[in-house]
Amino acid sequence: MSEACSAGDGRILVLLLDTSCGMWDQLQDKVSGKQLQDPQTLGKAEFCQQILLFLNTYLILQEGNKAAVFAVDGSGSHLLHLTPSFGSTQAKPKQHSTHSVAEQVLQQLLKSMAANNDTPDHDSPPCWSAALSRALCLIHKQQGTSASSRTEGSKPRILCINGSPDVPAQYIATMNAIFSAQRHGVVIETCMVGASDSAFLQQAAHITGGLYLRPRRTGALLQYLLIE
Repeated sequence: MSEACSAGDGRILVLLLDTSCGMWDQLQDKVSGKQLQDPQTLGKAEFCQQILLFLNTYLILQEGNKAAVFAVDGSGSHLLHLTPSFGSTQAKPKQHSTHSVAEQVLQQLLKSMAANNDTPDHDSPPCWSAALSRALCLIHKQQGTSASSRTEGSKPRILCINGSPDVPAQYIATMNAIFSAQRHGVVIETCMVGASDSAFLQQAAHITGGLYLRPRRTGALLQYLLIE
């Protein structure tokens, strides 16, 4: 995960966020002013804040860095943010306003969470197979126009933030996406914030040469994402 935040040529990062009800059940709500916050745990507000800080750090480290953020739930994946540098490398990438990026992602994330609660699939687990496939399509399209994405040490990366258990029915489709990522040199990494591990995403990390992490202290999620 730290390699996605290293200096050098512009890199591609696709961030997939589990926004299903199962994910939010893992995050403890804290009552402000009535109890001390436990640094071992992570509430919804802290989760959003730390994800935005990680995204901002990634973007400001190198002007050419590209990032896409998707919300993943039972109905599929929903685009939250796409940096302006995606799609065209003919001209010099635009400067990123970290404040505007954070604001946009947060607004879209909250909108996605609210919409998810109003759909018939709001209790369904996230559809990782569809999300991984969509991320790979976006990366493949970008690789077709970007020479920097093919340089040594700058493999495109997909980072999954997951808090939900595996769904056996998704196994074949998920493995197909994983092997496709391997063939195209895309690294899949995962940070699990749930109570159990994900065998599917563990295999994704192993097969594509990425990292699989389940933090012991979810309250320090940002540090894990930046250092590991």
